[in-house]
Amino acid sequence: SMLRELGIQKMAIERSSALLSPTASPEALALVEWNMNKVTKKGYEQAARTLANGDIIGIAGKHNGVVHIISSSGDNITPTTTAKKIAKSFEGSSLEILPGLGHASYVEDADIFSKSVLKFLENN
Repeated sequence: SMLRELGIQKMAIERSSALLSPTASPEALALVEWNMNKVTKKGYEQAARTLANGDIIGIAGKHNGVVHIISSSGDNITPTTTAKKIAKSFEGSSLEILPGLGHASYVEDADIFSKSVLKFLENN
């Protein structure tokens, strides 16, 4: 795994920028790197297994609540094409694509991310 190969600190330094757009602020990059430094081996491996074995689209039909998907046009980890497929799999879901942000859009622009969540909550 990447964690085994690089170690936590090196992984945080090398991979943190992949979670953000190229125009992210130095503060956003520092926060993502700091947060990635908090990852544990056990937590990383559990998350990797969940992502590798998960089937969100397959289980969507079993969900009977409202779902709001937030994606970002600059997200290279979960591209908007994937977010659109996920949103279509949940009946009555809403999808908002935030312009220009990366995967960690909630760090990169907390205001626009929060507005999306609040708008969804107000309408549901």
